[in-house]
Amino acid sequence: TTVVTPMAPAAAPAPAAPAAPSVGVSCPGYQQVMQDAGYPREALRAQVEVGQVLVSFSIGTNGQVKNATILRSTNRVFDRHSLETVAQFKCTPQPQEISGVQVPLVFNTQ
Repeated sequence: TTVVTPMAPAAAPAPAAPAAPSVGVSCPGYQQVMQDAGYPREALRAQVEVGQVLVSFSIGTNGQVKNATILRSTNRVFDRHSLETVAQFKCTPQPQEISGVQVPLVFNTQ
């Protein structure tokens, strides 16, 4: 006796994930915050004249910067100063928390 078992139909491909909505993030006055922050004292003491730091952070529904972390840095003497500076940004309130916001900071004594 031969038993024939029908094959299950081929599974339909999973639907594509919806594209993440593009969200405009605005932090008015950030340039003034950067200017007021100046050059890190630690960098001056270490005689480091140039540096770059990439900071990632979230923006809460009230516009406050949260969870700032250093993604990349040319020299650790800039890290603490960069985190303190970004923490002072006042961003536009958002309908939901926005994560993964990245901002490059460039330091130069000239």
